[in-house]
Amino acid sequence: MYFINKDTGWVSGALAYNYKTTNGGITFDSTSIVATYTMDIYFKDSNTGFMTSEGRVLKTTNGGSTWFVSLDVLDTRIFWKISVVDNQFAWVSGMNGYGVFRTNNLGNNWSLVNDSSYMIGMFGVCFINKDTGFVGGNINKLFKTTDGGYHWARENTQTNNETFESIEFVNDAVGWVCSTTGVILHTTTGGQTLVTVNNISTETPSKYSLSQNYPNPFNPTTKIRFDVANGFPIKTFGNDKVVLKVYDVMGREVQTLVNESLKPGTYEVSFDGSALTSGVYFYKLIIRHGGSSTGGFTETKKMLMIK
Repeated sequence: MYFINKDTGWVSGALAYNYKTTNGGITFDSTSIVATYTMDIYFKDSNTGFMTSEGRVLKTTNGGSTWFVSLDVLDTRIFWKISVVDNQFAWVSGMNGYGVFRTNNLGNNWSLVNDSSYMIGMFGVCFINKDTGFVGGNINKLFKTTDGGYHWARENTQTNNETFESIEFVNDAVGWVCSTTGVILHTTTGGQTLVTVNNISTETPSKYSLSQNYPNPFNPTTKIRFDVANGFPIKTFGNDKVVLKVYDVMGREVQTLVNESLKPGTYEVSFDGSALTSGVYFYKLIIRHGGSSTGGFTETKKMLMIK
């Protein structure tokens, strides 16, 4: 169901029909569409809208009176949800097949932006802007992208065999994810992946350092170790930040592993590249004192994932 105002809305479902009301739901008129099942509906205005269905995305430009095929992948997948931002960009993903499809011209053309097998069985999709979005699916699958869907990092949901079907964000920080069993996840930090930062030594290192990940090459997980020294004061609740990020070969951020204040010590974190393709990646450690943009410590190393 989707309403664009208090009077006009649509209900979609099975048997190749969708229903429109112009009087707040008192009565509905049905129109036939070219699909057996329709799963989601979105209208950007009173005329232009989309529906997702079995292997197809449908579009209307006359308020739902007629529909035409915007995307047809000609297979058994079912596109479950659609997410549209900026009246220009849209994404769909679905079950019974893998891959995320994207359009940058409101459905005139679509492209497959990620075809990783880890994206199979996806239901919910929600983009906050043209770069940042989430998809969710079965077996605790929840992924985040910061480059429009080309690369995805898996979120640590700390759940047990949930299927994430609905994802909604009100801004770039606050959002909810709902599973088919009624489990609701809430984030106020933009859904940042929960990564455990383990302090593995009580001794204070003599200098800052970033170690080579191990194993390397890896598939799909590896560990990264780094040292935080006493070179400048690090306050537990201050502005001194330790940041560890992973990038692809194009310099696009893949995942933030650490972004917090840490006391001097030796630390180790795990990186899970399950949602990524084989290739070279870089990880970068940045330590800044008092929020300064200069000084401190910075080091970058290369790692290789082979699937």
